[in-house]
Amino acid sequence: MKNLISSLALGFVLTGTLVAADTTTQNAAVAAAQIQKAAQKTSTPAGWTDDMEAAKKQAAAEGKLILADFSGSDWCSWCVTLDKEVFSQKEFLDAAKEKFVLVFVDSPRDATRLSELAKKQNGALIRKYKIRGFPTVMVMDASGEPIAETGYQRGGPANYLKHLDELVESQRVLAELKSAIRDLEVGSEARVKKIHAVVKNFSYDEQAKQRKFVEEVLAFDADGTAGMRDSYPLFTIFMPLSEKVRAVSARIYEDGRAIYEKTTPEQRKDPGLGRKIFIEAAKNHVDALRNCIEEIDTARKNAPQGEIQDWLRSLKREVTAQYNAVAPKPKEVPPQSENESDPPKALFGK
Repeated sequence: MKNLISSLALGFVLTGTLVAADTTTQNAAVAAAQIQKAAQKTSTPAGWTDDMEAAKKQAAAEGKLILADFSGSDWCSWCVTLDKEVFSQKEFLDAAKEKFVLVFVDSPRDATRLSELAKKQNGALIRKYKIRGFPTVMVMDASGEPIAETGYQRGGPANYLKHLDELVESQRVLAELKSAIRDLEVGSEARVKKIHAVVKNFSYDEQAKQRKFVEEVLAFDADGTAGMRDSYPLFTIFMPLSEKVRAVSARIYEDGRAIYEKTTPEQRKDPGLGRKIFIEAAKNHVDALRNCIEEIDTARKNAPQGEIQDWLRSLKREVTAQYNAVAPKPKEVPPQSENESDPPKALFGK
């Protein structure tokens, strides 16, 4: 950024000199070109650097971590939203720089938005850290070793800073846990209790990342008598239902694909063919879809409030939409008289 400011200032100095020396149209055009060239910016936001190696050296010298934002600045809507809501905000930048060196690794469609260094470096960094989606926000130590990974989070700067603190703290605690259980037998009571004492306090997202530990606890407390299972509703409530729904959807998809393969080229011109095929394929799975809805309703009675309830509601909406598209419509029943034992007046008059 200092180099950019210096270049910009130099551009204005040169412009003033050129205009003062010669006011011809040609020199004016040269001056304007120099101003434009000096004012060019890369996509790297203010307060961030695109130089990973320099960031490592700074982090090591200052005893800080690295926060790397892998972004697609000119095409990824969530990247733009994250930058607008959080990463460009003074509240975030002032607080984050106390703990992190901020690195922006951009993958824009317009490569001219990158510095020469970023053009050479960013592709290699994306491959090294196996980035598969944007935005990916990675916390690293000063050597560039990943510590934790996240992405977009709602709530603005304050919430994101809190989220980063929790990520870093959970990884510190996790490192201590791994050290504490290193010599304990897998599945033993002593080991499982140590795991449970730590992992039960993790967010659902972090529990999902530590799936092996959670599954070890759940296997130990298979019947629930140890009182550990209630701490893992993501695994005991939501995941089994989600997997069941996915399995039904997969069967519908396979049946639909078989139907599609039998269609003619002329039939495939029909813009409504996809929905017609879905309805035809799903007819054989109406009972399975209805059972999923019933099981979700039952699960919601026992699920904790918050994210699990939100996810179950979303899952139910997904299944219900499929079910309603193919469920047989109820038969109309003639209106009954006030006394249900009497015949309908509509049939016999007054």
